Amino acid sequence: MHKVICHLIAFVLMLCTTEFLSSQELTKLPFPYGPLGLNSIPWVVAKERRFFEKNGLDVDMVYVGASAVIVQSMLSGSANVAGFGGPAVITNVLRGGDIIQVAAMAPYFTQSLLVRPDIRDIKNLQGKKIGITRFGSVTDFALRTLIERYNLKDVNILQMGGFPEAVAGLSRGAIDGAVRMIVQRELPRR
Repeated sequence: MHKVICHLIAFVLMLCTTEFLSSQELTKLPFPYGPLGLNSIPWVVAKERRFFEKNGLDVDMVYVGASAVIVQSMLSGSANVAGFGGPAVITNVLRGGDIIQVAAMAPYFTQSLLVRPDIRDIKNLQGKKIGITRFGSVTDFALRTLIERYNLKDVNILQMGGFPEAVAGLSRGAIDGAVRMIVQRELPRR
């Protein structure tokens, strides 16, 4: 009998707590995010599964795309929290800014490099034009890391604005390659 009463009390408390929480007004929270890729999946899943609402938040997710633009929105006071890549945070801190990164969602680059069919080797990138989204973005940082790692010379980095613009430039022959975000981890070929 004692066990039944304890369960009944727990059930009533749970109902009261749930009713109390659901009667509370949700806290509005602007949340710029980007770029699209592995790093964005947790935010999208949390929104779709209503995890934010279950924790009292009305999250207004706005896809911005470029990390540098997200930093600007945070510095202007438009958002206090965001989901984006680390290079923009690093650049901001090096310039005296106060944006901090709390967590990294992936411990490796989540980008790939698309190139024209006639480029068969990494060394063939020398003297070529490669498109990135924006200077200071994750795609910029990933490409510069690749250039440094393979000691490539005279690679021309062009700011394209976004991946669709980079693909257009690649298909028209304006650039020789484009850095893109990947949705799933692509393993290097051996």
